[in-house]
Amino acid sequence: MSQKPIIENLDVILSVTGMIGGLALILLYFISPTIHLISIGISLVFACLVYLLIRNKQTNFKISEYTRTEKLSFEILFFIIFIIMIYILHSSQIRPPLYFILFSVCSALLAISIFLVDTKLGEILQIIKIYLISFTAKYSIYNIAGVVPGVDSWIHAAMNLQLAQTGNIDVLWGKEVHFPIMHIQTAITQILTDTSIKEASNFAVIVPFVILSVCIYLFVQHIFGTKTGLMAMLIINLSDFHIVWGSAPQTTSFGVIFYYLILYTLLRRYFAQSREKWTFISLVFIFTLIYTHAVSSFIFLVTLSGLGGGSIIYEKLISKKIHEIPWIADTENKRLLSTFRPKEASLLGNITNITIIFLLQHWFTSLYSKGGNSFFDVIASTLIFYLTEYAGVLNRPESFSAYSTLLSPFIERYANTLGLSTLIFFAIIGGLFWFTPGYISKLKFSFMTCITTLLLITFIFPFLGIRNIIPSRWFVFEYFLLSIMAAFSINKIVETLKREDLKKIFLSFALFILVFFMISCNISNSDSPLWLKESTISTTYTLAEVRGGETLLSFSNVLCTDNGYGPSILGFNSEPVDSFAELKEGNLKKNQTIVWRNYMLDRPIHYFTELEGYYQPVEVNKILGPEFLAKLNKNNKIYQNGEVNGYI
Repeated sequence: MSQKPIIENLDVILSVTGMIGGLALILLYFISPTIHLISIGISLVFACLVYLLIRNKQTNFKISEYTRTEKLSFEILFFIIFIIMIYILHSSQIRPPLYFILFSVCSALLAISIFLVDTKLGEILQIIKIYLISFTAKYSIYNIAGVVPGVDSWIHAAMNLQLAQTGNIDVLWGKEVHFPIMHIQTAITQILTDTSIKEASNFAVIVPFVILSVCIYLFVQHIFGTKTGLMAMLIINLSDFHIVWGSAPQTTSFGVIFYYLILYTLLRRYFAQSREKWTFISLVFIFTLIYTHAVSSFIFLVTLSGLGGGSIIYEKLISKKIHEIPWIADTENKRLLSTFRPKEASLLGNITNITIIFLLQHWFTSLYSKGGNSFFDVIASTLIFYLTEYAGVLNRPESFSAYSTLLSPFIERYANTLGLSTLIFFAIIGGLFWFTPGYISKLKFSFMTCITTLLLITFIFPFLGIRNIIPSRWFVFEYFLLSIMAAFSINKIVETLKREDLKKIFLSFALFILVFFMISCNISNSDSPLWLKESTISTTYTLAEVRGGETLLSFSNVLCTDNGYGPSILGFNSEPVDSFAELKEGNLKKNQTIVWRNYMLDRPIHYFTELEGYYQPVEVNKILGPEFLAKLNKNNKIYQNGEVNGYI
């Protein structure tokens, strides 16, 4: 069979393959009820099916003229609902369901305004509105917390405070002494602003984290235009893991900042006249990223490899065949094909080689822990051990009936992943459009090989039951390209609709669904979940919970509390912290102080238990409830502040 028909129908071949793969994932769910299997499988099947239905629809590029009054009405409505949302948030101790609904409505209105934008001033206004709603998503979690939300973020905040007080980088724990950029930035900010470590973390990490999300807009604007760029910026700012790393500032957050910056500067060097300047800036950012966060720098290396590999495959297998199709050479592809010459691919390879050298040199010399082995040795040996000893298809706790019977109802678990699966749904449609002869180019093909590589690594390791690659650390980086693909897809679908009212309805519905399930899932909403309440562990502790833990620690070094609260509030430098799982019906050990939080009346704590046949302990959630508290009250209460009680 000639390669030419294959190239011309590559999108159809991939669509059919995607549907088959999606069905396979759905079937695997019935072997191991891992919710991502069925949620991603459904996204694959329906995305490929929708694409096949709309691929040949005539594109309607003509946009009706809208009066200034019509455009202004959407802006006014946005700010009215935004103000109501802020008032509700301010008057509530937790984020109520109405907050999430109004937040999603604001996002839908913002999407319509992006669709209607036609001036530079309008672009700037939409960027400001994206910033407003993005900061609201982060601060609605950050400000309600007693100090800093999250688990690892507490550890980093404690290190940053010690660094600011002593000026000695050796106070950083473990490997962090070799990845100190974020800590230095926060400590300097704390000294210069003379503020608490929480406020310093905000100024040093959260503010630049949100502001520099504009990189995705600047990146996309060069390739797909203003509206797609604004839509991608909106989507990425309201994605679950962008909210998480923006509300729990730590080294991952700082790594994301440099990752976005580097992708933008690398693109700029291709379009700028002074390319040497942008190459130098990119290398400086790469060097800084490597000394900021190990996971981020490795993900960036994989990104470079995916882009470079896609470029080579395109040149070897697709480029010549594309030129043989006369109607392929549209204006956009002519520009891109002429810009990305072979020598540019060679430069990308050189940058990749430099990155590998920088990264390996640092990983060989930095220690995983003080006095221990090198970071590279620990990572490599651990990976080899798990690959050779424990790797196996669906070797997951969900495959064991003793664990699967404890899972929450399917509908709740599916709703919890619907934001991610919606993003993947739109991204797949956008990616399939990029494989059509009218849109395919080296740059887009490289994007597709890159995101495919990243997603495969992200999901293959959990699929094999290996925890070395932690998916939660990868998604926010993958969202950069996924948001671009989804934004392109949404705008492309809008172009196929002939009626203006249908365009607005589709935009509103698509963004409402995407945003609502992103901001309300238990990843970005652990403190007041709309579902999975009985299995979601909150790490957003109130000021009373923080003060109660600190006060009780001053009375006793032997505290019994839940696993998440203990290390976060009490720190790892205290005496061993026992777990509630070790208690029997509320009975106390000698010289032991129990920390009880009102949270535990109807929200879960977690502990680890052994599964017969599984190679590592698994997390189990349990609500202690009023019966456990009644038994505790038979002991001596030595402390209470309304939210925390202490018993001996």
